[in-house]
Amino acid sequence: MTDNDHKAPDKKVDEDWKSRARQEQEGFAPEPGAPGGPENAATADGDSYDAAQLLSALPPFIRLVADLGLQASIHLGVVENPLSGEKKKDLDAARAILDMLGALEEKTRNNLDPDEQAYVQDLLYGLRMGYVREAK
Repeated sequence: MTDNDHKAPDKKVDEDWKSRARQEQEGFAPEPGAPGGPENAATADGDSYDAAQLLSALPPFIRLVADLGLQASIHLGVVENPLSGEKKKDLDAARAILDMLGALEEKTRNNLDPDEQAYVQDLLYGLRMGYVREAK
């Protein structure tokens, strides 16, 4: 038996996932006047929007990446920790999340639509620059 006799295992690829993601995204779009809609993001008296509502309106993949980005921002001390109410740096934890995001970006490369790919790359770039700045 030669090396050429070995057949590569068949890969099962879900080709329809992008169209389902678009349909899901369109289905999550809040209607005008609905809680979480753009006009409710901030009120005239300065009350803040409900971040959980905004996150739940995102497609699942973007929500995952945004959540990891938020965690990294908290560990970089850029965003206040919602549990403690403090801004505290934990560069080791931030680095671990950046490594996860980097692996996610690498493993999904050429498998995302252009907007998703740009979002992941832009977020990762910004977080990496923030890490460099905070690590000085």
